[in-house]
Amino acid sequence: MTKGKLFEFAIIAHPTSEEEKAGKTTEIIVKPEVIVAPDDRTANIIASRKIPESHLGRLDRVEIALRPF
Repeated sequence: MTKGKLFEFAIIAHPTSEEEKAGKTTEIIVKPEVIVAPDDRTANIIASRKIPESHLGRLDRVEIALRPF
């Protein structure tokens, strides 16, 4: 049996350079959450499924911040 490991993740969206000039900054689109997964890869997949549909067309500006405990 595989033991799960504890991970925390948050998802952020970065503005384009035009949006930056207009004063927009990086925003948190998914607040930090804690999950259990067998490894980093699986934790990343679980986190990526939490990306809101409104940002799916802009994945080049979305970043998943993932850390193990």
